[in-house]
Formats: sequence, C-alpha cells, structure tokens
Amino acid sequence: MKKFILIFLLYTGISPQPGVEKKILNHIQQIIKQEGLVKFSDLYNSQSFNDRERAFLGRLYEIFFAIPVFLQSKHATEGEIPSISELAEQFAITEQSVDLLLTVMEADSRMPSLFRRDPQSRELQLLKLDN
Repeated sequence: MKKFILIFLLYTGISPQPGVEKKILNHIQQIIKQEGLVKFSDLYNSQSFNDRERAFLGRLYEIFFAIPVFLQSKHATEGEIPSISELAEQFAITEQSVDLLLTVMEADSRMPSLFRRDPQSRELQLLKLDN
C-alpha cells in the first residue's frame, strides 16, 4: 500500500512551486483561525485559485485521507509512529504541509481523534488507531 501511494503521488507529477504551496497553506491557516473547519472540496471548487493551486489542493485532499492508512500501516508493520519528516517524505510534500494537514485533522470534529501530538515539537506522540 505504501509503495502504491508513493508511486501514485510521483506519477501525478504534482510538486507545487513554493509560491503555490505558501498561498494555499496561508489560506488554510486563515480558515482554521476564522472557522475552525476546512473543507478541501470547497477550496478545490473555489474560483479563487488557478489550475496549479487547485491541483495542489487536490493533492492535499488525497493525502489527508491517506495519512491515517499510512499511520496504521507503519505502526502495524514496524511498531513505530512516523515523524513529520517521514510523513513529508512518504507523500513528497513539505513538513509544513504535513503539519497543517495534521492540524486540520485535529480541528475537524467529523474526524475521529487518531493521534495526540507533542504541543512543543508538534510531532505525533500517541496513535489512537482504534478510532
């Protein structure tokens, strides 16, 4: 499964330019501050973004739902909790993007609580995979 996800992401060829990523991450952070709930589908369908930005949003959306599968797989096979840098490497995105996706997961009441993070390092500290 891990190899499939990585191959899929590499095959899509979507690696954002720094300006694209920065704009999207800043926009999502603003939504979290103002509304607390981020809906990637609404962002993706918004006319506020160009094609490259929309492609990056689509990729974040896919990664958002792939992270729990990867956490479970990594923990089941290796007994480890992956670091933010490992997640970033796995999904070929920056650590800032991973951190933001984890923040969105924490803030979204529709998502079960899957992990606990260290408040200072922001690293995953405990997995709640039964959720």
